[in-house]
Parts: sequence; C-alpha cells; structure tokens
Amino acid sequence: MTDSGDLPLLGGHLSLDFANTLEWRGSSRERDCLTGYEALVAWSLRAGALDAGEAEELRAYADWAPGSAAEVLAEARALREAVYRVAAALAAGGAAGETPLADHVADHVADDVADDVADNLENLNRRLAPLLGETRLSATAGAVPKATRGGPVPVRLVPIWGGASDDLARVLWPVARSAFDLLTGGAAGRLRECAGRDCHWLFLDRSKNGSRRWCAMSNCGNLAKARRHRAKSHSAKSHSAKSHSAKSHRARTQHRAGAQVVE
Repeated sequence: MTDSGDLPLLGGHLSLDFANTLEWRGSSRERDCLTGYEALVAWSLRAGALDAGEAEELRAYADWAPGSAAEVLAEARALREAVYRVAAALAAGGAAGETPLADHVADHVADDVADDVADNLENLNRRLAPLLGETRLSATAGAVPKATRGGPVPVRLVPIWGGASDDLARVLWPVARSAFDLLTGGAAGRLRECAGRDCHWLFLDRSKNGSRRWCAMSNCGNLAKARRHRAKSHSAKSHSAKSHSAKSHRARTQHRAGAQVVE
C-alpha cells in the first residue's frame, strides 16, 4: 500500500491530490491512504498544505485527543468523497476550456451530468461551510519591486486559518479552500478523470489541445499501451491460427476429393 507521505501528487491542484488519496476507487483493489490522523497530517505536509511546525503541533494535539482525531479523520474522508463526486461529475462533461463553474455547468455539461453536479454540490457545501467559516484575512508585506525600494511597502491580504490552533480540523482548511478556489475559478473545464482501468484519479488537463488522458503516462498510460499490445498480439495469433486451420481444412478436402476421383 502506498504511504500517504509518499503518494504521487499528479492532480495539479491540492484538492484533487486530496481526492486521489483513495487509490483504485470502487474496485477490488481499493486502498485508502488516509489510514489515520497521522497519515492525514503526513499527506498534508507532503502536499504543502502544512509546514513542519504545524504538522508537529497537530500530531501532539491528536495524541492528547485521539477521539477528536478519529472524528476529523472521518470528516476528512467525507470531504474527500464530496470533492471527488463533484469534480468527477464535471470531468464527465468533458468540455475543455477556462470557464467558471456555473457557466461550465450551464453551457457545456449535459443535463444528466449537471443534475449529478447539483446533487453532489449540496453535500460538498455542507462539508466546506464549517471549515471556510474559519477563514480570516491577514495583512502581510508584499514583495517590493527594485525600482520602488525606499518607498512605502505594499501590503497584501492573504486568507489564513482563523480558528483555534489546537483545532484538529485545521488540517482540512487548506483542502477546503483549495476546492472552493478550484470550483469557482476558471479551471472547471480542465477537470479530467484518468482513463486507466480502475484508476479514477482526477487531474487538471493543462495540455495545449486538452488531450491528456492519464494521471501519468509512466503509470496508467504505459499499462494501457501494454494491454493494447497484448490484445493486438493475441488477435494476430488468433487470426494466424484460424488461417492455418482453414488451409488445413482445404487441404484435407482436396485430398479426399482426389482420392474419390482415383477410386
């Protein structure tokens, strides 16, 4: 089983990489990489959602409150499923481009897919609301261009977690914000679901012609190529065997016909 701290980050967006922490979704090989709160923290650290200090704090808080940690883990899995279902429904629309979510659903997605998106949005909104409700704006000094140094320092406002530092759900806030930004931004039409057998990983297709099919060519892409090669080889062998059988049948028929003429 892939460790959450080593899981490849192929989605192109934090919330999609989070959805991809469930491998081989719905198949007999399904594997959940979020095996515990520690695994959730390890993945968040690897994905850049937490820094080392935040991860260490949350691990310590989780040791003191294992019951709360288990509840947050359950909520993490529910959020992951909600993000997956909405993103997968949009990916099923298959429309390339850069359009906001509402326009994408209204203009590019078939009615049944749009209904699927709407049904799953309600669940996603329930998961996002308590996390995004803790968002606060913080003022930070922005980068000062060389030409303006010596003048006033520009101030930049950034969203931050505004809840309690010991709230174990803090680990989910970056994912919730990422999902909100993705689904309300301009990338909805770039959402794709890997075409690999039983994969179901999500990603943003940033290729120029919108033709990316695999989470990674080195993984699912090569496996698909190998399957096609085996199928082609099997078909060629089957055709050869049938051709040989037909030739043998004709030879036997001609031999019997010749024998009858001699008699």
